[in-house]
Amino acid sequence: MIKSLKIDNFQSHADSFLEFHPGVNIIIGGSDSGKTAIIRALRYVTTNRPSGEEFRSHWGGDTRICIETGEGKKISRIKGNDNLYDIAYAGLETKGQTFRAFGTDVPDEIQKALNLNEINLQMQLDRPFLLDSSSGEVAQHFNKIAHLDQINSGLQKVHSWIQGLKNEERAKEIQLKELELELEKFQHLEKFEIEVEVLEEQEKTLGSLQNKRTKLDQLIRSIQQIDQELEDKDQILQKESDVNALIDQIQNRDSLSQKKQDLSKIIISIRLTDTDIQELQHIIDLDGMVRELTKTVEAKEVLIERQSRLTLAIEEINKNSQRLVKMEEKLRNLEFRFKKEYPDVCPFCGSKLKKDEKK
Repeated sequence: MIKSLKIDNFQSHADSFLEFHPGVNIIIGGSDSGKTAIIRALRYVTTNRPSGEEFRSHWGGDTRICIETGEGKKISRIKGNDNLYDIAYAGLETKGQTFRAFGTDVPDEIQKALNLNEINLQMQLDRPFLLDSSSGEVAQHFNKIAHLDQINSGLQKVHSWIQGLKNEERAKEIQLKELELELEKFQHLEKFEIEVEVLEEQEKTLGSLQNKRTKLDQLIRSIQQIDQELEDKDQILQKESDVNALIDQIQNRDSLSQKKQDLSKIIISIRLTDTDIQELQHIIDLDGMVRELTKTVEAKEVLIERQSRLTLAIEEINKNSQRLVKMEEKLRNLEFRFKKEYPDVCPFCGSKLKKDEKK
């Protein structure tokens, strides 16, 4: 049982909601007010027809038709940016389902949830149901209800498949006969089989000979190259004596050059030696003066040493003088204290002392 119907953007319905009651429901309205569009909307959800975009309103947006059944199922057909069927279960733990890419058919789950088909939908201009239909149409309808149409469809497919196989078999037989006739034209080719085998062997022999010829050509080129190299070397050997003479001359020249360098080094060494001798002679001339200076320096060092000793002695005398002055001052202080504190009686014998003894 359909409990409610909501139509959005379908023909003349921009946003319509219809709630049905149990039993018979009558939709009343003026001409061209959208009554037939309601049935078309139900048919669109039930059969996924019509296809295309003509039924969608010009207001824009998605076309949405939602049917709520008495069992709490909400079946929606949506077309716009998405093209899908959707089932929701109000108040039930069962999760909803969304169907896409179903083509022109209605998903089985949607058909089971609606439990509606074209039998339940009668349009105004439709023929009376089964009353004026032919016996074949009536039988076809009841066969469809009992799913016998599926058997007929299967039998038709099997017959079609068998007929296709028979056609293919006849075509293969015709093709086989044509091939046999074509084969008869080439029967004489069997005579040439032996000759072809002989030619293949000769071709192999020819290939082997060609390989050998190639190797011989390479060997001949190598021999010619070696002969040319030998001729070049013979010309070089003919000039061996001249080359040896040049080598001897080069070696003599190198030896003379080395000797020249050695002589140049000796001459330079001699010149340096003469310069050193002249400098040494000048030093020898200054030997007497150096000895006098050495003696003077030695005497000076002795005097410096004596001066150091005298300086130390004078410092020691000055220290002793200062020490003596301090001792004399200390002695005077002790004498003063002695005269002042010394008693008139001797502390050892008890005799009276004289003044001069105090001194």
